[in-house]
Amino acid sequence: MKRRAFLAGTAALASCRVADYRSEVRQRGVAFDGFRSTVGEDEFRALAAIGTTHVAFAVSGFMRDVADPNVSRTVGRRRGAGGGVGGRGSSDDRLITLTAMARDAGLEVAFVPTIGGFRGLSRNDIRMRTETDWSEWFRQYEQFVSDVAEMAMTSGAAGLTIGMELRGTVAREQQWRAVAEAARNRFGGWLTYAANWDDYQSVQWWDAVDYVGVQAYFELGAPPVGSTGNERQRFLRDQWRPIRDRMEGVSHAFDRPVLFTEIGYPSRVGGTERPWDWREDGEPDDSLQADAYTAAFQTFWNQPWFAGMYWWKWYASERLHARDWSHDYTPQNKQAQRVLADWYGGPREGLADRK
Repeated sequence: MKRRAFLAGTAALASCRVADYRSEVRQRGVAFDGFRSTVGEDEFRALAAIGTTHVAFAVSGFMRDVADPNVSRTVGRRRGAGGGVGGRGSSDDRLITLTAMARDAGLEVAFVPTIGGFRGLSRNDIRMRTETDWSEWFRQYEQFVSDVAEMAMTSGAAGLTIGMELRGTVAREQQWRAVAEAARNRFGGWLTYAANWDDYQSVQWWDAVDYVGVQAYFELGAPPVGSTGNERQRFLRDQWRPIRDRMEGVSHAFDRPVLFTEIGYPSRVGGTERPWDWREDGEPDDSLQADAYTAAFQTFWNQPWFAGMYWWKWYASERLHARDWSHDYTPQNKQAQRVLADWYGGPREGLADRK
């Protein structure tokens, strides 16, 4: 009886929250990678010191094939006194521990259920062969998200992404509305869905969640060779402008703020051309990465319909020191970290706080 009353209370809270979001402070987020690492509280205190307010933790799910309706929870193998993880996933107690550390440092936490495990394909390619398989996939996926929602509630997380980059599924509107409702019945924080940069406009159920979530790896092209930092930033802002206008239209159509559930650039030559393609390589160029950070902030940060962003990605120190990340997406120990600190370290009065 107590549990039913608790869940009814959280559902009622969720139903009245949406109108309040426009007065909230923007989310100054990073996607935190603590896998295969020992993580201490100092990691999160360091993030708070540069103005970060939110961290996102991936919660792993697994499918053997993009047409297999079975969805399982992958649980990592913990190692070491610090609770580092091995394997492909992260255990529930590990995530709860990381959440407690982050909250103790003054950060809010978002959980991101993330399906993986495919052979040469991606989660965007998930497509069942029959209606029976679709029904079974959504049944299992809804249970996966519901389990994560309960963990998010008990651990004190602030938000939950109910799905990420599942292009082949989003046209099934009623089934996704059921997933969102199931999550609301178990979790009292905010909800979003992380749509791919090239299909967020096709989602017709944004009103079922609290934010229009976008994986913002838009192809912006390459600034002219030999251009200065200011010229590169101007070029990138010009590329962003029509994208920003379309995004504003979606925000107004569904009366939901836009949240960049991920945004990032590899620190290499060509990093703004296809920022979604982590497999490409090139000469290191962390000045281009910093200019891309600056242009994104300049374009979106003062928009009243914009709710914040999560930069991909931030590594635990143990892993950061284990190899060369000069081509990678992380801003750590690069010029982009200074840009991040500048914009995240500003005043926090409200959504229109940065001029």
